[in-house]
Amino acid sequence: MNANTNPTETTSSRLITPASGTKSTSRLTVQQPAKRRILVVDDDPVVLKTTEIKLKAHGFAVTTAADGPSAIHSARSETPDLILLDLNFPPDLALTWDGFSIMNWLRRLESTKNVPIIIFTGLQGGSHYERARAAGVAGFFHKPLDFTPLMALIDRRLKPNTPSQPLNDQTNAGSSFTTTGKD
Repeated sequence: MNANTNPTETTSSRLITPASGTKSTSRLTVQQPAKRRILVVDDDPVVLKTTEIKLKAHGFAVTTAADGPSAIHSARSETPDLILLDLNFPPDLALTWDGFSIMNWLRRLESTKNVPIIIFTGLQGGSHYERARAAGVAGFFHKPLDFTPLMALIDRRLKPNTPSQPLNDQTNAGSSFTTTGKD
């Protein structure tokens, strides 16, 4: 969890005593774990919505962004605990954004420099994997996404007190890195 996120939320409510029907002055405080926030960055609205629905169904708070500037803005306004990032984006008039340039920007921000990033892409080829590995991403998945290993990796990465580990060559279910698809 990042330093800006409160690990618990406090909920207070007034109690009503059944005998008198009057409000009591005592308060009940319940500690509930705060939802872990995931930023999903992809230019495909179908992928964004599908991924958002799946992540919310697993109890995560989700923010989505369809391009580099939106991703940077979202990360600055609400620091995520994890980032899912596509690599391929259409050309922009001012800048050519791809997942690697977005990742470089996110790594420059104090609030997101240590946030785990998981790549998911439709691009094929070992060069993307190797470049992601060199950048220290937490995982690499090919589209279409298989949500079972993705959710397993997200759960492992967001466990309290789990140190951030860069991508490594292990690809079994117990590893800190998961890859799906062919390179």
